[in-house]
Amino acid sequence: MSRVDEVVVGGGIAGLVLARRLAMAGRKVALLEASDRLGGQLLRIEVAGITVDAGAESFATRGGVVAQLATEIGLGADLVSPLDAPAWLYRDDGSAIALPATSLLGIPGVPLAADVIAAIGTRAAMRAELDVAMPPTVGAKAATLGELVRRRMGSAVLRGLVDPVVRGVHSTSADQLPLERAHPGLRTALLREGSLSHGVLSLRAGAAAGSQVGGIRGGMARLADELIADLELFGVDVRLGARIAFDELTRQRAGDVEGRVVLAAAPPTAGEHRVTIVLLAVDQPALDAAPRGTGMLVATDAPGCARGRSPTSPPSGRGWANRLRGATFCASRTTGTASRTWPMSRAATPRHCSA
Repeated sequence: MSRVDEVVVGGGIAGLVLARRLAMAGRKVALLEASDRLGGQLLRIEVAGITVDAGAESFATRGGVVAQLATEIGLGADLVSPLDAPAWLYRDDGSAIALPATSLLGIPGVPLAADVIAAIGTRAAMRAELDVAMPPTVGAKAATLGELVRRRMGSAVLRGLVDPVVRGVHSTSADQLPLERAHPGLRTALLREGSLSHGVLSLRAGAAAGSQVGGIRGGMARLADELIADLELFGVDVRLGARIAFDELTRQRAGDVEGRVVLAAAPPTAGEHRVTIVLLAVDQPALDAAPRGTGMLVATDAPGCARGRSPTSPPSGRGWANRLRGATFCASRTTGTASRTWPMSRAATPRHCSA
């Protein structure tokens, strides 16, 4: 039995940040990770001879927390923004269209805008516009984002705009996503502004200028690299393969390590779903000359598509990836135990795939 001041359980990004800060404060720290590596969803993999992100490929800029951390550990000069262009939606009829410009999580701020009508049709847009005529209390107690959008704007907006965005960000459906997790200020904005669409406009107006996502030149996995290097510098006792049963944890012991236990890993829960990440390298250099937005969001019933996360294209969406010559990358995250091929391009021939 060994003794430390702090025992951090979980070696993902939360555990790495926590262990680093505790060690910097002069505490003696042990970090326990069940797998054979640190970093959690920050993971790189080699595809077609080029190293790319296989886990998180970007971060949300809201709050500035990740950018602040990156700057703190020496990566501030390598922060990049995506291409200044909208994401596209691959619809359930097999067509593709740019996402409406004035929206939040796919919720339109101006339901009768031309790009909203083009995306979901006039009838669905007119139904969404009824949101402004409803009392603000309608849907205000919704538990999930899906329930709120369905009651305020109708099923067509939920199915055609919101669900593809939510699956792209959270790998789940809007009906399964708690409202406070989707956006902690959305319920308050609805009640304050009197309608969901006006609440969206208010939240967008109050957000910092620039993209809602950012990246790091060289890949998001560099965050983990720098944090791990700091753990070594500050003498953190890192133990890989340390599988600890959650029901055996106490406040003062984790496995054979004594100390104040801090949990930085989510306990197993019922109803978890499997997420499969597929990376494709498409040998079609001409695609780099005319990128279509920052990625493609996929409607739930889009033909020939896996149900889940939509593809994103680092060459168009992340500045550092433009340095990767000779291949275009598409990352797709799918939920469930099986997936089907997403047709990136009829003319593009996949040369390498890693899943």
